[in-house]
Amino acid sequence: MRKAGTPGFGCRTRCWEGRRSMRLCMRRRIPCTAARRPLNGRSTASSLPTRSAATGIFTFQSRDLKGMGTVNLAARPWKQPLRKNGFVLSGHQGPSLTLLQRAFADFRLEAKLRLRGTVRLVFDYRGALGPNAAQSDATLHPLTLSRCDAVELEDHAWKVVRFGELGQRTVLASGYCPGGETVTVGLDRKPGDETRLFVDDQALWAGELPPHASSVVVPTRQARVPGFTVLGIAVEPHSHLVVEQFSIQGRPQPATINHLFTETILGAGGSPNDWQDLRGPEYRYGLAALSKAPVARVKWNVEGRQFTLWSPRGPKFGTGQIKVDGRVLANIDLHAERLTASQPVWNSRRLKDGLHAVALTATDGLLVVDSLEVTR
Repeated sequence: MRKAGTPGFGCRTRCWEGRRSMRLCMRRRIPCTAARRPLNGRSTASSLPTRSAATGIFTFQSRDLKGMGTVNLAARPWKQPLRKNGFVLSGHQGPSLTLLQRAFADFRLEAKLRLRGTVRLVFDYRGALGPNAAQSDATLHPLTLSRCDAVELEDHAWKVVRFGELGQRTVLASGYCPGGETVTVGLDRKPGDETRLFVDDQALWAGELPPHASSVVVPTRQARVPGFTVLGIAVEPHSHLVVEQFSIQGRPQPATINHLFTETILGAGGSPNDWQDLRGPEYRYGLAALSKAPVARVKWNVEGRQFTLWSPRGPKFGTGQIKVDGRVLANIDLHAERLTASQPVWNSRRLKDGLHAVALTATDGLLVVDSLEVTR
């Protein structure tokens, strides 16, 4: 999940947007043994005609208690809000992560949360989005929750944690969290990396969180903003979060978010059996993929207005063509006498903000795919 919520909800900038194209009937926890496990991305399969134009009826796919596929019906009035205010983020069989579409140098975050399970307020995010496998029933890649800091809340306890280059978790501070199921969290980030944590107006922790020591080159557009930080929310499996208030004071900047290659194979309708994994320090996040045959294609389905393709060059790699929304924008040569580290090999012009398909197709030789940098 990358986005959720309501336009302008408790935020000084348009960080989240409301979208009603998916999961219209799955926002509330309704007991249904035939819909025990919703299929991510497949909840709304189709709509059905009704006698009343004010009511919508939908089918959605899921699994029952035995793991068997089912098709179910649900109905709701079109004019009835999904929620009176706020939004929900939940983790079912796997974790969930949502990132703001704006970034801040320093900020004051205030959030009113009703939670069950493990919830994290993520900041200084420099990880990369993508599934852990190019197949159904995949979960978040370990690198998705990496290279970031977070305030972790669960069962009357708080922690300040740091996720390292490979997603390893280190607890920097911890303590008792007062209050009940609903908590009000304040997070202050000042110039010089000074950070303060408040829960229910009680000051719980203060300290400095220096930048991550990483061998990965930071995004080209992030590097232009001193103290740049992307924020987000993450929940662990079987956790449920209701965000009643989420406000940020600070000067917003366009957020730059990175995407691994792992979802591009399915994005192009390909098979993971046609690709081989590459691992090593030459690749931006330590991993990439190389096609087994000269005929290969991958595609990112992303939302933004500007894109940067990162790739290594080497003797095993060939040439490729880049298309955005079906239009050829560039031809790239990834062949070199020696293997060189991943770097930006193509930058798009500034496009209209929205959903875009960024495809990379082999034109001669084998295709290597690393990562894509997306700026809102």
